[in-house]
Amino acid sequence: AGSAMWDRTALRILSCSQRLYGQHGLDTTVEQIADAAGVTADEVRSRFPTDSALLTSALSLASRGAGERVYEARPDRGWEALRSVVYGIEALNSVPGFFLFCVDMLIGGIEKNHPAHDWATLRFEFIDGFARHAVATGIEDGEMDPSIDADTVVRQMMGVFPAGLVSRVLKDDQAPVTIARELLELIEAKYRVTPAAD
Repeated sequence: AGSAMWDRTALRILSCSQRLYGQHGLDTTVEQIADAAGVTADEVRSRFPTDSALLTSALSLASRGAGERVYEARPDRGWEALRSVVYGIEALNSVPGFFLFCVDMLIGGIEKNHPAHDWATLRFEFIDGFARHAVATGIEDGEMDPSIDADTVVRQMMGVFPAGLVSRVLKDDQAPVTIARELLELIEAKYRVTPAAD
């Protein structure tokens, strides 16, 4: 096999990792992933030497896919930018159980010794910056009430992730997407500016 980290074999390993992490969480073993990917455990280890490297690579690849889905919609300002959070959750949610696994990693990653700590920190920083940019451009474009508080929007958007845990109780795979949409609708109902009629 080649040495490239993101060649076909590596991508197959990570795709299987995402599915198995979504099903079994951190109890997923390298042997299970290797078997699902049709390679040996040694082949997995040659590319991802530690459990943390495999875990964070799988999370990062999934996040990158979600980011590409967001970018394709060109939602770079205001409400469209905030709506892209839903697009990202839909992309992550396309792997059964994987969005909830990401939620677990985000929540657990607050602890510095958690294997996904660095990944979670980057995700929180991205969401924070993304929400603040959306609010600033929304006010600038006249589509958001200037009284909108960026800190409140960030907290509400972060609430999408722990709220996604409700889907475990509801046993509804689409609950994370539904919750994200409903949270965004609440924010829009409060802060959307209706253009004055000519």
